Amino acid sequence: DNNFKICQGALQGVSTAVRQHGEYFRPHINATLKAVVERLGDGKQPVRDAARELLLAIMELNGPAAVMEKVAAAWTHKNWHTRDEM
Repeated sequence: DNNFKICQGALQGVSTAVRQHGEYFRPHINATLKAVVERLGDGKQPVRDAARELLLAIMELNGPAAVMEKVAAAWTHKNWHTRDEM
């Protein structure tokens, strides 16, 4: 979304849901990771922070190695913010 407060709030909400009810979120991890990586490249720092927190919450749930394997393409992403946040 173009409104950074909406993006930030949505990412924070999903992050809270993952931390509190992670087992219910597990089937949706693959679909969520691509969007989270894209938000790591957002122009607003609060959105990038919220995306990073969500990525960390997913790593706590699914294991860092499994998540990093799925988002490995972000290391060569065209947006420098995305590469920097990884």
